[in-house]
Amino acid sequence: MNRFSKIAIRSFVGSVGFLTALSAPVDMAHLDLRDGGFVTPDGARERFWGMNLVSAFPTHEEAEAIADNLASLGVNLVRPHHLMRPSKDWVWRAPCAALVTYEEDSRTPDVEAWDRFDYLNAALRKRGIRLALSLHWSRKFLPGDAAIDPAGDAEAWAEAVRELNGWSWQKSIDPVKLLPVVDRRARLLQKEFASMLLAHRNPYTGKTYGEDAQVLYVELVNESSLEYALICGNTFPDYFERQLQDAWRRHAKKAGVETPGNLRETKGPAMLALRSGFFRTFEDDYFRDLRSSIERLGSRVPIVCGNLWRGDDALAANAELGDLIEDHLYVDPLVVREAGNWVDRVARTHVDGKPYVLGEFNFTENQEQMKQVAYARPMLMLSAAAYGAFHGIDGIVWFAYNHGDRNLGADGWAKAELRAPSLGDLVADGAMLDHMATCSALFRSDALNESAAPMIREIAVPVHAANYNALMADTQTPPDGAQSVHAYRKRFARNGAAEVPTQFPAVAAVATNVFVSDTGEIVRDVGNRQLSVAAPAAEAFSGFLDAGFPSRFAHLRSTGTNGFATIIVVAMDGKALGESRSLRISRTWMNESGEDLKGLEIALNGLSVSDRGGVWTLRVQRPRDVGDVLRDLTGTDAVVLKPAADGTLALPTGTWNQIELTR
Repeated sequence: MNRFSKIAIRSFVGSVGFLTALSAPVDMAHLDLRDGGFVTPDGARERFWGMNLVSAFPTHEEAEAIADNLASLGVNLVRPHHLMRPSKDWVWRAPCAALVTYEEDSRTPDVEAWDRFDYLNAALRKRGIRLALSLHWSRKFLPGDAAIDPAGDAEAWAEAVRELNGWSWQKSIDPVKLLPVVDRRARLLQKEFASMLLAHRNPYTGKTYGEDAQVLYVELVNESSLEYALICGNTFPDYFERQLQDAWRRHAKKAGVETPGNLRETKGPAMLALRSGFFRTFEDDYFRDLRSSIERLGSRVPIVCGNLWRGDDALAANAELGDLIEDHLYVDPLVVREAGNWVDRVARTHVDGKPYVLGEFNFTENQEQMKQVAYARPMLMLSAAAYGAFHGIDGIVWFAYNHGDRNLGADGWAKAELRAPSLGDLVADGAMLDHMATCSALFRSDALNESAAPMIREIAVPVHAANYNALMADTQTPPDGAQSVHAYRKRFARNGAAEVPTQFPAVAAVATNVFVSDTGEIVRDVGNRQLSVAAPAAEAFSGFLDAGFPSRFAHLRSTGTNGFATIIVVAMDGKALGESRSLRISRTWMNESGEDLKGLEIALNGLSVSDRGGVWTLRVQRPRDVGDVLRDLTGTDAVVLKPAADGTLALPTGTWNQIELTR
């Protein structure tokens, strides 16, 4: 039942004024999942440069501003996150912090929250930005939820929920996510929320979320796995624990084992294999049941069962029962520190033939480490765009634009943009924003080629893990740095039927710590601590300049000899740089304390001079206020650049971080 029909607080449509403010919905086409990617009706592969929006319930005016800002950063996918979080510690201005009221239960919609959610999504849609939704992030079940099935032991259920809610969030977070797997009422509640979300018709678009092509996919649960949680020692209140143990005994009895004992005390190869089968069967049943419920709603939205690396058994389940794979990574931004780096971790979860999205991606949560390598944040962004394209990653969704509205201004930007790491509020991290649009263009375009020689690993499942280390081990792991040379993907074989373990090719130039992609377009030089990208339509550099600027570029030059620089040049018209009439360029230059340096000299050689004598018009996009200053001083934000006699175009050394060059 759609519980919105029970709410009569006020019209859910919203004011006519704001309805008029939104233009007719953008004609978004449904994408096919084909050949391991998202494919448009005309056969083109589409990639997604995204941003998590956390607890975002802006006003209509703020929603328009946020949507404009995201579009200007090259974002074409938003992952709304923590929309059921029962706390306002991140939300200071909005009157709502979750899609439900949490007054008597977790079922009653908060009408104001839904109106803001709908309007924001419509504003995003108008700008061609799709959504990645979830059914279970941080929902808190309440004793009043027992009313979904008031018969029988409803009071015992309610008491168990009271006990669970009395636990710390660290202790309760995994059990709460697993309740719908274990418990019938919790499953009914999740099916009800799936209907509430996917059968709900957004009044500002006229479409239900289940039918709207704006929704790229929906995840059934965020960062959860039954086997992982129980091996890690998570527990349930007795009411739910009894259900889990009863299910285990039924599973064992079907296998001919009359007295399997406590699920948590299983020992011996045969019983561990039986337990592994139980974990998979029990959780798979939930995924199939919820997926079937969603499909009965008429939804066309692709499904992600779960996400995050939780071992090969969970990954195999996601691959078999879901339509795509999602992983989350928080990594060392200095990708040239040593042979191995974050790119190698992609090999754990990239499954052959399945679209692959990094649904949460950013630098490490270790604040002490980030103090030491704050200057490397732009390198992380460049590496994400370059290696993301190289590995055929379908989406990279940065975490996160915001956490609530505490740091957002009315214009949708940060109240104070800084030059320091801001993991949870990227909107306040100027150095990351400087390269966001340029890296989006690099990633989403065809500027870089995918791996010319991808490698396939055959993985046998189930794993039959006895402990955490066995569960989380990645078998046949490629050598450190291998993912900088080739793309690696997994295929699963059931019941130990995998082929002979893959023989890995030698990783080129390990001795000199120079890793060259098999396309020849990306070079990761660990010895000189430099990352460079050279392709016909794009050139980029990030790293220390004390070893000199690389000479491998056809166009990009710099005379800098110190500090840590990131420079990215992308042709925005799809042409080779030497023929392009539209270039996007971003630049940062810092010392090892993360402080900005000024005056970096950059030049472009070999640009076409076939018309207008090679004269270019420059406009500054970042810092954001520079264009306004120029207009106030000169009446225009356009700066004319003329090449030298030898055709070299020297860029101004002044204060700019992102520019557009056109002619």
